[in-house]
Amino acid sequence: MKAVHEYRHAPAHRGLEAQKLRVLSVDGGSLAQRVGLKPGDVIEEIDGAPLLDVIDFQFRAAAIGRRTTIKTQDRSISFVRREWESFGLEFEPIEPMTCANQCVFCFVHQNPKHVRRSLHIKDEDYRLSFLFGNYLTLTNVDEPEMDRIIAQRLSPLYISIHATEPDLRARLLGISEYDGVMEKIERLASAGITLHGQVVLCPGLNDGPHLDRTIGDLVKLHPGVDSLAIVPVGLTGHRKSLP
Repeated sequence: MKAVHEYRHAPAHRGLEAQKLRVLSVDGGSLAQRVGLKPGDVIEEIDGAPLLDVIDFQFRAAAIGRRTTIKTQDRSISFVRREWESFGLEFEPIEPMTCANQCVFCFVHQNPKHVRRSLHIKDEDYRLSFLFGNYLTLTNVDEPEMDRIIAQRLSPLYISIHATEPDLRARLLGISEYDGVMEKIERLASAGITLHGQVVLCPGLNDGPHLDRTIGDLVKLHPGVDSLAIVPVGLTGHRKSLP
C-alpha cells in the first residue's frame, strides 16, 4: 500500500469526520484487482469497523488466511488474503491534521505570502510523524488518538518538546496553559513507543539551565526517548507582528 505525502493536493483537516478512504489506483495482479476494487471506490469498513485512514486500513487488513469483509460505498466484498499477497492499493493523500499552537519561533509564520499553499499548512499529525518523520508537539493529540497510537503501535514518533518546564513550554508554544506533554511522553514510552525529541533552541528563552533541565528530564526516559535533536532557531525577514 502507498501512503501519499503531498500537501499541494491535500487540504488541511481537523474536523470531527474522518477523511474518506478513496482509492486512487489498483495495481495489476494484486489482491485489490482480484477482489474487484477499482479507482473511485471508497472503503468505509473492514469486518464491520469504520476506518479512519490508510494506516487503520493496513492494521485491520493484515490478517493472512482469515476471511475478511470490506464494505465500500455500494457493495460488500469478502476475501481471504494469501501469504505474501500485496493489496496493491493507492489511496488519496492524507489530509494533514493541523496545529492550534502559536509557537514564538514557528517557521510557517515566517514564510513569504506568495509561496505554494503547502508551505502555509501547520501540520500536527501523529500519522505523518509515524509515516514520514514529521515532528508534532502532542498538544493537540487527544485521548482517543493516544489510545490508537498505543494500540496500533505507531512507532517511532517525532516530538517537538522545546522545554520540559511547564510554564516555559506553554510560553514557547503560545498556549494558555501547560499541555501535559511529559505525562504523554512517559505514557507512550512506557507502552513501548519509541520517541525522538526536538528542541528549537531560542537564546534567552530555553537555553542555559532550561536546556540542562530538558536534557536531564528526557535522559531519564531513555531508551523510550531514543534521541534528542537541538536545533538552532531560524529567523527570516517575514516576521511581521511576531515576537
